[in-house]
Amino acid sequence: MSGDSVFSVDAYLEMIDALMRCGYVVRDYFDVRPESQHLIVRHDIDMCLDSALRLARAERAHNIRATYFVLLRSELYNLLAPPELDAVREICALGHGVGLHLDAAQYEQSIEALNAGAAHECEMLEALLGQPVNLISLHRPAAALLGSEATLGGRAHVYQPRWFSAIGYCSD
Repeated sequence: MSGDSVFSVDAYLEMIDALMRCGYVVRDYFDVRPESQHLIVRHDIDMCLDSALRLARAERAHNIRATYFVLLRSELYNLLAPPELDAVREICALGHGVGLHLDAAQYEQSIEALNAGAAHECEMLEALLGQPVNLISLHRPAAALLGSEATLGGRAHVYQPRWFSAIGYCSD
């Protein structure tokens, strides 16, 4: 690919289809097995819930189940605003998973503060969605958290070894 390429949903779906033709099977985080050709599809939503919803609809049409991680503390969207909360609820209704995209830098004073903040934000997201939130993705994770086995706020995070080093990990 050239350096000036632009993301498109069609190109993304073609890439996923190509991986599936090579024997990969899309699985949820908690269903993945390291010895199998499993593919976890994840999206950290940093900027735009409308774009995330369009992608979620396209994935659903192609029978792809992804996990979407949303920020509670964002300057670019507000989950308390009805249109944005409705978008996340629709992502759930489409059959996709939703987890917390946690900005750990907000709690860098101590590991205790990080755990308390992670638990609090998960509980807030659970209240908004009316369903459990049992997985966290870190927004710009600190090196010390990469590969850490410890949970955050009592929940698993995607940088634990079982998803970060025990299986192949690739991110854009």
